[in-house]
Amino acid sequence: MENNYILYVGMDVSKGKADVAILKVSDRRSVKPKFLRKNYLLSLLNQKLLLLETVRSYSDVNCTSICFALEVTGIYSTNVYDYIKANLYENESIKFLNTDFVNQWRIAHNIAKSDPLDAQTISTIIGTDLDVQYVNDNVFENKNGYQDLKALVHRHYQIKKSILKKSTVSLPNAIVCFLNFNMFSNLNQLLLSLSYLHILRHMIS
Repeated sequence: MENNYILYVGMDVSKGKADVAILKVSDRRSVKPKFLRKNYLLSLLNQKLLLLETVRSYSDVNCTSICFALEVTGIYSTNVYDYIKANLYENESIKFLNTDFVNQWRIAHNIAKSDPLDAQTISTIIGTDLDVQYVNDNVFENKNGYQDLKALVHRHYQIKKSILKKSTVSLPNAIVCFLNFNMFSNLNQLLLSLSYLHILRHMIS
């Protein structure tokens, strides 16, 4: 009897195209994960449905679920995410991945950066790493929340860039940076706190 398995689909999305990798992970630990497709390139202009059909063609009665994942990279990834989410079958799901987590994971495993390799990395992360960090997509459900998140990320990188230019950051300046985040809604308080802790970590390092 053949083992049950899950298909993990990593996608690296950019303007007009997507690189896709399909990883098969058995429910038996003794069976190593195997790439069924390492480098599948398609146009996003007219081949979104073909993506779903191609991935599903690799499944059979032993496939218990299919999990799609991609990084949050702006309007391109959001469009693909929304399309796939709207056309999922009952045993399918899609996740957004934390971009920093993916970059750190890639560096830690000494993996070169390219679009096809990024897709393979995403597949491997969601298929094998129990500590994978997903992004809650609730913030994308309302326009104001999404705009707040975009502004927060922009502000975070402004502060990070400022920190890199200076060897030290004074405590008053760090507090001012933190207070500037208060323009955002309470839904983002956890993210705000994490950003503040990030600043303090650089102050004492």
